[in-house]
Amino acid sequence: HGSLDRDCSEIQQLMDYLDAHRSAEGEECQYCLVGHSTGTQDIVYFLNNAPALYRQKVTSFVLQASVSDREHAEVDDPETYAKNLAMAQEMRQNNKSNECMPRSAFWAPITAQR
Repeated sequence: HGSLDRDCSEIQQLMDYLDAHRSAEGEECQYCLVGHSTGTQDIVYFLNNAPALYRQKVTSFVLQASVSDREHAEVDDPETYAKNLAMAQEMRQNNKSNECMPRSAFWAPITAQR
């Protein structure tokens, strides 16, 4: 179960690894980030929240087929969306952010944090 914070941290870890093991001596690595679907959310979050040291290494990015599952769910079935949102908020208040929502909340497993 992921979170934008964790994904951002993992992108930073990958950059650290590539800098240490794949860069030419004395040359600074530059990166192009590519995100598809909800991966576009990771890139936008990274570009807004990662330390400047990492953001400045990104020279370009691609956002392909960006989506918002939350907005789709709200439009598709507002009543069910409202129930699931209330349940997720209650789970977060009870320190259960990383626990799965019921299967009826989404077609794929998601946490209350998501």
